[in-house]
Amino acid sequence: MEDENNTERLILFDNPRPRKKKHWQFVKMIAPPNQPMPLGGWKNKDCIGLYCMKCDMKLRYVLSDSKIITRHMHRVHQKELNDFLMVKEEISPEALPLTSQ
Repeated sequence: MEDENNTERLILFDNPRPRKKKHWQFVKMIAPPNQPMPLGGWKNKDCIGLYCMKCDMKLRYVLSDSKIITRHMHRVHQKELNDFLMVKEEISPEALPLTSQ
C-alpha cells in the first residue's frame, strides 16, 4: 500500500501541450523521482502518472491516451468542467451537459 504522505515528494509539472485545456485545469503530470530535469524541461513522455490537485488523487497515465483524465474529470469534476466552459468558451448554461446530483 502506498504511503499517503508520498504526495509531498512528488515533482509535478504542467502538460506542455494539452489538447483539451478544460481537462487540465488542476491536473498535473508527475515527473519521475530521483531524476534531474532534462534540459528542455519535462515532456509528456517523461510522465509517470497524473495528480489531481482538486481531490488529491493519483491517476494512471498512458502516453497519447486521454481517456483516464477525461473520465476522471467527467465523473468527479463535472461542475468545474461546466464552469470552465461557461467562462472560457462563453457557452450558455442551457447548452451544458446535465450534472448528476
